[in-house]
Amino acid sequence: MEITTWLRQGILFAHALAFGVAIAAVLREDAALLRHRAIDAKRLARTGRTLAAALMVLWLSGLTLIALDVGGDFAAVADRPKLVAKLAVVSALTLNGLLLHRVAFPMLGRVHALRASHLLLCTALGAFSTISWLYAAFIGLSRVVAESMSLADFMSLYGLLLLAAGAVVPVLATSMRSASRPAARLRDHPHAG
Repeated sequence: MEITTWLRQGILFAHALAFGVAIAAVLREDAALLRHRAIDAKRLARTGRTLAAALMVLWLSGLTLIALDVGGDFAAVADRPKLVAKLAVVSALTLNGLLLHRVAFPMLGRVHALRASHLLLCTALGAFSTISWLYAAFIGLSRVVAESMSLADFMSLYGLLLLAAGAVVPVLATSMRSASRPAARLRDHPHAG
């Protein structure tokens, strides 16, 4: 067996482990938010750091796997709809992660001053994150259907899932808002001092 085969297998294993860490963190945090309807800003920050580290490993291992698969001919990537879709989804997921870290997490850290519009934005970014992580997994495991799917098919399905998540966001945000502390609710009341 060639050394590149073992190298590819090792990189693939690291990629799978990093994804396992990431998806477990995302789903654990989502479950905690849904179960408690409360925001633990410190826990969320820890989860964010875990996801950032996992995402770095995923990008490094993923790009290395692509380089090995296309033999350095990066123009060949354009001929692989599954791969282009995965790169698009992971790029969107990465940008969303930056928004979560730079915008949502600081807002959530000020839970007493959290406006309804801020909670809606944070919930939308969280839903986008969850759908994107799950869809990246779907693409990665889509060997059975990948041959029958075009890039448009992959991206249309992603769009539909994001729309479905978007429909649920206001309900989740309202539910979390009503479970938050009274001081946070007063801030949005027009007569609050």
